[in-house]
Amino acid sequence: MRTTVNESRQWLDGPSSEMRHAFRHHDTPVVVTCRFLDTHCSTFATPASYVHPAPVVTRLFLPLSGHACILATERKYTLTPAAIYLLPARMPFETRYECQMHAFHIHVYDETGGDLFDPRGGVLQLRDDALRGLILNALAAGESAAAEALAFVAIQKLLPAELDVLALRYARTERFRAIITEVEQRPSMELSIDTVARLVGMSASAASKAFRRATGITLKQFIVNGVIRRAKELLTYSDVSVSEIADRLKFGEVSYFSRAFKRETGMTPSKYREASGEPRARP
Repeated sequence: MRTTVNESRQWLDGPSSEMRHAFRHHDTPVVVTCRFLDTHCSTFATPASYVHPAPVVTRLFLPLSGHACILATERKYTLTPAAIYLLPARMPFETRYECQMHAFHIHVYDETGGDLFDPRGGVLQLRDDALRGLILNALAAGESAAAEALAFVAIQKLLPAELDVLALRYARTERFRAIITEVEQRPSMELSIDTVARLVGMSASAASKAFRRATGITLKQFIVNGVIRRAKELLTYSDVSVSEIADRLKFGEVSYFSRAFKRETGMTPSKYREASGEPRARP
């Protein structure tokens, strides 16, 4: 019997720790962000089968014993303790677990919010015994921040196959660099499409259409994503009150902020802060 796992995109907006790396590839700037949504160890004493028709997160698997069989992109992959494995978001897959395994569930994306790894590339494999050992030692010691930092290193080691695509994506959005910078550095609900369109010398209508063609999301949603991302940072890493966050981000009313935040993340700002734990230093 196989269990079908249906994932909601609201999972991507749950409490998490975040890491970001900026570098250049053939003189093209690339920004990679990882949000670690969940880390756990599962033991399958008896075989268990699952179907993931539309996964929304990237998975990093580290088998400890036994093996897992993955069917994806019309190929069969056998996962063993010999390597670290990455399953891209948006890659449908079927799996049969007969193992004990550590798993990271991660949102990996570029500065426009686009998923980093191409789901058509199948399951990626990294054979690095030293790095794998360091991740497992950190997990065994309960050092989650260190384990996530090392998992981020593994993700960067798996990036080369995607770098040309990321560079091309950057080139497509270069004309919107001023908009991306404005939303990232000064997120605010007062930012209108008219306002940001003027930054690139375009009308609101032309900018909206061109931005969606280049990134796959609307300009309005990109602005909202930037505001909600900053709200999540403040809720997670500071003790600033919910009402002050609403004021800083120009929501006008706390009730409007709460409704908008819940619409995007599935929970109220207070519940999000509670789920994140006490305010903590950024990793």
